[in-house]
Amino acid sequence: MAGTPTITGFSIRKDGVEVKKPSGTAAQAGVEWTAEADAAPAGVKVDLYALYSDGNEELRGWSRKPLPSEWESSEARAYFQKHQ
Repeated sequence: MAGTPTITGFSIRKDGVEVKKPSGTAAQAGVEWTAEADAAPAGVKVDLYALYSDGNEELRGWSRKPLPSEWESSEARAYFQKHQ
């Protein structure tokens, strides 16, 4: 019986392309992911993945600032302001 997979690292991706592999704890990777997400232009999706020893990965967080045209929707505006 194989052991339980462990987290071996993290991956930050912008629109599916890896831009950084933060080292350290999940909290440290989260700080780096937040900085990348805050600096990303509108419309760019920024994901944080946990990488496991068995080759699998798990989405741990994602962020995407709305495009100006998406602000026209009051529902989208209310959602974004609530989750800032």
